[in-house]
Amino acid sequence: NQQSEVHDPYAELLKHAFVLRSTFGHDSKATRLEEKLDELQNLEDDDGSLLAVLEFLNCMKNYEATERNDL
Repeated sequence: NQQSEVHDPYAELLKHAFVLRSTFGHDSKATRLEEKLDELQNLEDDDGSLLAVLEFLNCMKNYEATERNDL
């Protein structure tokens, strides 16, 4: 069952950035997402809250958005 698989939210969001750039031409949005993910990855996460935030963001990703530089 595909829904029961556990995915790394960081990797899923990096894949989302790749799709934004390569499929939809949203280069600035993809670059900004990658930069913010790099910043988050460098933070310490002792209580697991960062993982929860990344999982939430992964659920909220949207391919339909128009290209705007407002992230």
